[in-house]
This record gives sequence, structure tokens and C-alpha cells, in this order.
Amino acid sequence: MYKLSAEEFINNVKLKYLKDLERVKSIDLLRFTKKVIKFFRLRINKDLGQHFVINPRLIKSLIQGLENCKVFEIGSGIGTLTYYLAQRCKHLITIDIDYSMLYITKHTLANFNNCDIYCADVLSIELPRDYYVVSNTPYSITSPLILKLVKSGIKYAKLTLQYEVGKRICAKPGTGDYGRLTIITQCFYNVKILSKFTSKSFYPEPEVDSVIIEFIRKDNPCIEFSKIEQLEKLTNILFSQRNKIVRKVLSKYASNLPGNTIFNKRVYELSIDEIIKLMNYVNLDDDREKDDL
Repeated sequence: MYKLSAEEFINNVKLKYLKDLERVKSIDLLRFTKKVIKFFRLRINKDLGQHFVINPRLIKSLIQGLENCKVFEIGSGIGTLTYYLAQRCKHLITIDIDYSMLYITKHTLANFNNCDIYCADVLSIELPRDYYVVSNTPYSITSPLILKLVKSGIKYAKLTLQYEVGKRICAKPGTGDYGRLTIITQCFYNVKILSKFTSKSFYPEPEVDSVIIEFIRKDNPCIEFSKIEQLEKLTNILFSQRNKIVRKVLSKYASNLPGNTIFNKRVYELSIDEIIKLMNYVNLDDDREKDDL
């Protein structure tokens, strides 16, 4: 029996299942995903967060507003989102750390001339500052990726993240979700939850629901770019004891703290502006180990 080549197979399933985004249904994307996994004998790597999008509404939410833009996609997977991005954006760079995924993506994008595909670890490369970032983000790299966006000066991003992480990023002072990730992100970005999606939006299903968050770089960040490391250190110290009084937490790092009311608050009650003010009172020159966000 004649066996289809990879190129022939992808062309066939694209034609059958990757319909126009206004007409494609979740069952189409699920069938496309399952057939690709079976044909290429893919082994899903949970450590890399490999859950493939099968919800057209999620894809629409991610690509809306990116028409004729330059887009940098993190984690191409089998190329489903990548395919619809390539149809709309001016130029697309897509990366994945797993070469077996890129092999499929290359065939999925074979008819496009506006795409570049690379095998790379996003945490180990320089990000293109003039590109918009889009990603169904592997959950295992969420915090370091967001810090990478901050330090790379990325102006705009849309990321699919765990629902609980999304709440932390968009949290308000005084709430249980408010913490280091909130502060470092909101110092540099205006953030907003655009949509929430159940675990059924992916195959295989993850154990958690997801949200799409929009990151828009602030014209006037809360602190100078050169002080990010200092902010990381301070928030690490503060939120390791989030329920304690600020004065008590910082007593090791400053002497003769003024009678300012912010020092009598509990850590989790501090606004971002108040935390920035605290940087003027403490000595953080000693290089203490930073925890994950």
C-alpha cells in the first residue's frame, strides 16, 4: 500500500480540517490534531507543556488585531495557531524547543513565504523588540517568560496562561493573588484578561483552565529599566513574609525607618507605588538569591 509522504499528508488534512477561521469548528481542529499525532507518532511531552489548541474562539482572540503586524510566536506546536497567524500577519517568526514539532510546522507552513521557523529555547535567545509576541505559553515557563518580556522591552504581547497565574498578574493590592509577579509585571505593562477558556480548549486536556492576557507596554513605567534587579530583590524580601508588617520585614535592611504610614502596613496591602518608594529606604547591595516569581 502506498504511504503518503509528510507533505502529502499535511496538505490533505489541512484542506479537510483547517478551514477558514469563521467556519472551522472545534471538532475539525481536534480531528486535525489527533491525525497529526498518529501519523507522526508524536510523544506528547508534558514537561514541555504540550497541549494543542482546538478551540477556534481562542485562536480568534489571540490573532485579533494582529493583521499586517510582525509577530513572534513562542511554541509553534503542530502549527495550528501558527497556520492562522501566517494567513494574517505581515511577517511571522515562530519557535519551538522540540524539533519534532517544527518538522510538522514546516510542512503546515509550506505555502507561506512570510514565515521563519527556528528550533530554540525562548529563555535563551534575544527577543525581537519590534515584534508582537503571541503564545499558547507552556505553563512551566510562565514566570521566567514574563520577566523575559519585561527585560527585553517587548511592547505588546498576548499570552495564553493558567487561570490562576492570570489572576496573579492582574491582581489588586490587598488580595490573596497579589504578589511579586503582579508588581514586576504591572510596573511595566498595562494588563487585562481578554477571555477565559476551559481545559477542553486543548488536546490533550490540561488540568487547569486558561486565560488570554494582553500586555501593553507603559510609556512611563513605575521605575527605570536599570532598577529591575533591585525591584526583584525587594519584592523577594517583602513577599517571603507577605502577611507581616513592613517595618518588621525591612528592619534588617534599613535603620531609622521614618514614621511613614506605609511602614505600618502589611506587605500585601502595599500599592505598587508604595513599594517603589520603599526602594529609597533599604540597602539591597548584598546579592541575595532570588526566588521564582
